[in-house]
Amino acid sequence: MKIVFMGTSSFSLCSLKGLVEKGRNVVAVITQPDKPCGRGLIDTNNPVKNYAVEKDIPVYQFKRVSDEEGISLLEKIKPDLIVTSAYGQILSEKLLCIPKFGVFNVHASLLPKYRGASPVNWAIINGDKESGVTIMRTVKELDKGDIVYSEKTEILPQDTAGSLFDKLAKLGAKCLNIAIDLLENGKAVFVKQDDEKATYCKQLKKEDGLINFDDYSDNLVNFIRGTNPWPCAYTFHGKNTVKIYEAEKVDINSDFYKKFIKDKNCSVSTVVCGDGKIAVICKDGAVFLKLLQKQGKKVLSSSDFLNGYQIKSGEVFSNEIR
Repeated sequence: MKIVFMGTSSFSLCSLKGLVEKGRNVVAVITQPDKPCGRGLIDTNNPVKNYAVEKDIPVYQFKRVSDEEGISLLEKIKPDLIVTSAYGQILSEKLLCIPKFGVFNVHASLLPKYRGASPVNWAIINGDKESGVTIMRTVKELDKGDIVYSEKTEILPQDTAGSLFDKLAKLGAKCLNIAIDLLENGKAVFVKQDDEKATYCKQLKKEDGLINFDDYSDNLVNFIRGTNPWPCAYTFHGKNTVKIYEAEKVDINSDFYKKFIKDKNCSVSTVVCGDGKIAVICKDGAVFLKLLQKQGKKVLSSSDFLNGYQIKSGEVFSNEIR
């Protein structure tokens, strides 16, 4: 079976590696054009391109693969199957019709939940206990194609978007090979999605990391986990931006709460410092901020942050620069 692979990110790389290591006949890799990176804005290969070059797989890059040049290439190759994984472009109806068995997409959620972008982040932000990967047949409508195979995985309390992303990338490679085995053996069953159960999630932007402490502690902890490492939760202390990478709910029965918070009548967003810890008042108590970063500085533990940065109890974190 001739396979053309389309992908760009490290998530995609896992699926491509899985195909190659399984001995699949990957005849071409199509990935996004190189982008300028670093201070020198030098065009840099993405990980998928680097791996394909290493494995002597022909690599093609199109500003828009559904344009005439991309269509012409694919018609010439005549793939049996196209696999997409975090490729980053919408495919035209004409392109979808080229491969004999259509297009399989590796999607990092249990469809029909979390159609759209950033499903890994939103699963954690929303406090889900499980996630997974769905291999679906791509259609023109967003993430609406029939499901070929899916598999669940537990979201652990310590998981961040970054760690869950890595787990789902590995799971995606496994699920993709299972789906292709089913297809090759004539055992693939294409199950329609229940559109009534569908949910959509938007692409997160940098500004979406702005944290609002006027919320419940569990929601705040999940938000910080779900935006780590990107776009990363952040707040403002005076004119300074402070990023928050890890947080924990303050136990209202703890000595810290009884000593520094209880009966103090602190308002939401008020900073409470004590015993080398930084907490912020929220709707139902407080959250410890365990890993923080002042703009342009290193990520520090709360105790180290307190030693190197002027912040004290009674001050506030704000949604805007003051």
